[in-house]
Amino acid sequence: MVAELVQESRPLTESKPAINSLAKSLENLNSDNCLKVALHAIEKIKPRMLLFEEEDMIFKKELADIYSARDDHESAARVLETINLEQTNRAITANDKVDVWLDIAQHWFNADDSVNAEKFVNKAAHIMHLCSNDLDGKTLQLRYKQF
Repeated sequence: MVAELVQESRPLTESKPAINSLAKSLENLNSDNCLKVALHAIEKIKPRMLLFEEEDMIFKKELADIYSARDDHESAARVLETINLEQTNRAITANDKVDVWLDIAQHWFNADDSVNAEKFVNKAAHIMHLCSNDLDGKTLQLRYKQF
């Protein structure tokens, strides 16, 4: 289904909402099915990544959650590292970037890899001052201070 939806011949007005809906409904699946669907979807949308960046991020975060629940923190960190946060067509806030980078750092710490963890803590440190002062921003600042 995903392969059919992301074909260039399919209008984006049809495919994007359908892929987005699929990505958001992954949490309703059991972890084995969710893992299969997320891996398949990530692979199929890769050629048209620029059009499906938000959906790609949702699939990857869900995949990382599954790996984390299975205590495979290295795989969780590696999946999150592939989320495009820098050169993207969509607006990504400092809060969003810091949130992903701190998640990655936490997974690396859980995988006993402090070198990789420190790399992502440092990335977050460089833009912490850009985080908002709302509840989300304050929560991120607290998470950052835990490192």
